Amino acid sequence: MGAKCWISNKPANAVCRFCGRFIAKDHATQYPYFLTVYVGANQTPKALVVADAVWCGECSPQSEPVEMPQLY
Repeated sequence: MGAKCWISNKPANAVCRFCGRFIAKDHATQYPYFLTVYVGANQTPKALVVADAVWCGECSPQSEPVEMPQLY
C-alpha cells in the first residue's frame, strides 16, 4: 500500500518540504526553502535557498523565525 495524498487521497507523488504531508502532483506547488543563512563578506547576510521546493499549500511556513527560549 503506497502513500496517499493528504488532500485528495490519490496516490502521492511528493512530500511537502515544510510539514511532511504526502501530496499528489496536481496539488503540489512551489515555495522557496532556506537551507541556511550565514554572514558573508563585508558582513552581508546571505542564504542558500531552494527556489522551488515542494509545498502542499495546506501548511503555513513562517516568514519569521520562531523564538524557542525553552530550549536553553
